[in-house]
Amino acid sequence: MNIISIIFIILYFIYVILGNHIIAKIIFNESDKFSIVPHQILKRSIFITYISLLSVAYTLNYFSTTNWLISFILSTVSLVAFSIKWSSRGFVIPPNGNYYATGIIEHFLIIIPLLFLIHNLNFNYINYNKLIIFLLLLIIYSILHPILYAY
Repeated sequence: MNIISIIFIILYFIYVILGNHIIAKIIFNESDKFSIVPHQILKRSIFITYISLLSVAYTLNYFSTTNWLISFILSTVSLVAFSIKWSSRGFVIPPNGNYYATGIIEHFLIIIPLLFLIHNLNFNYINYNKLIIFLLLLIIYSILHPILYAY
């Protein structure tokens, strides 16, 4: 397992347990009341951004064009969805509770390791069954999105 995969897995658990924007809050020295509530942890554990962290970690360890496509689609959808959902906050650097700018940066950082693997892609070997199942799950996820993100 490479170091970036380990970092992404650790970040997954940090974000799931301690909450959204915890890294930005630490960097900008903002106090935060940690809410370690089991049902919130369960909901956060399946947030699309956090799943994309695990997906990229998996792809870095078990590289295939199909895994890369799934991770890239998931990470890109996560970035676009976050950008659209929170765009009304404006691109302001924290502190004071506005994490839109740092959120976009964090989402983009998830994609960067995938960009270094582009030269390894071979589109002749795509597992279309796996890709179709992923896309169907992504559609189901988008339907359940309002329920998952309601606190």
